[in-house]
Amino acid sequence: MSTATQELLLERELNDQLRSEPGWEDVASGLGKILLGHGIWFAGTMFAVLLILMPFIESAFKLNFNRISLVHMWLFYAGLGILSIVAIFSYGMILGGLWKCLLKAPERRGCRFLMFTCMTCMAMCPVLSIVSWAGGIHHGPNLDQGVAGLRQVRYTQLGLVLQLASAGVSMLFTGSFALFLRGTSQCMYSGKHVDRANLFLAFFVPLTIASVWVGMKVETDLEKIGTLIKPLMYVGIGWIVCLILWMSLVFSVRSCILKTLERVRNPIDYSGMSHGNPLQRARRFG
Repeated sequence: MSTATQELLLERELNDQLRSEPGWEDVASGLGKILLGHGIWFAGTMFAVLLILMPFIESAFKLNFNRISLVHMWLFYAGLGILSIVAIFSYGMILGGLWKCLLKAPERRGCRFLMFTCMTCMAMCPVLSIVSWAGGIHHGPNLDQGVAGLRQVRYTQLGLVLQLASAGVSMLFTGSFALFLRGTSQCMYSGKHVDRANLFLAFFVPLTIASVWVGMKVETDLEKIGTLIKPLMYVGIGWIVCLILWMSLVFSVRSCILKTLERVRNPIDYSGMSHGNPLQRARRFG
């Protein structure tokens, strides 16, 4: 066997493990669906929010709610409609990708357990949100006033608890999925992608804490929300950066899986080769 061919071969232990785990291609396919679903959700949500907040943007965030035009009302309703359609479509695509990953993910590195956690959280989030809106609102929004009517929303104590629970479950989903990607990277013996997952988690955790703090400030002093515009903008920008990091992580791990699978060979190609130094593999792949 030539030296060039040997360099293309995987660690023999990894090669044997991947040959005994035939579901990795389906995991990569599931990650592709999740990535596409989040891309559609992000683009559609940004466009819908832009339409809904058009009065704020035109007035440089100094909105006079008594001067909302008919055009702004139509933009508000269009934004709500787009937001609903995008949410349903992207949610179904993401859920389908998670289900595919759950069925085919191996037990190694806790990948299947982490994916089961993600699937459970993904199913719970909309249920908690719907219940909080259905039975936890003290005063609902007046949609006849457009975006101004959103100021009138008041939750009961139960509604607040359910909203907080929904947000907490959503954060748990993101953290669990990042750990799943980290475990997948370890299964592929890719230390580079493990470091990327660690970097994402190091950014995600403090951002979540900051978001909780800003959310509590908004809830306790909703009438003076104008004073919290800058913190809200900083947190919003942080979540946009977080989403970009998250999508790049999913994309890179998916590419890692596919490229690693292309290098899987028949065990006969390893004839006469040693298994390598286990300590060196441990240092490289965590």
